[in-house]
Amino acid sequence: MDPNLWAKFLVFVFSGSDEKNRVKLAIEKPWNFGPIERVKLYSIDEIGCEEMHKKMSVDIEIERQKTYELTCYLFKKEFSKENLEKYIKSLQELKYKEDPEKENKRLRLLNTFNEMLKFLIKQNDNIV
Repeated sequence: MDPNLWAKFLVFVFSGSDEKNRVKLAIEKPWNFGPIERVKLYSIDEIGCEEMHKKMSVDIEIERQKTYELTCYLFKKEFSKENLEKYIKSLQELKYKEDPEKENKRLRLLNTFNEMLKFLIKQNDNIV
């Protein structure tokens, strides 16, 4: 599981139950969970640099997919297709021109929710 991605989902879910302001509250809350590190050891000598980068990319993508699956399973209502579309629309409307840190968080959350929506659509396509 991708700990940074999981942290974003948890901050969002626990930002409050006010549906109108949930997106805004998630951006304005601190995202501090302490240091989150991902440690995997790959031996460049054994597999080569290019192969190591490929393996790391595949591993990261698998972690992201597992995080999306767990999030969908635990928080079906919060991360339904309809709700994600609402959150994305809210994030597109919000702007933090005077606060670069909040603007950066807004953009990261927007990207995360767009990726989650793609994941849900792909999952639904595979079911049908």
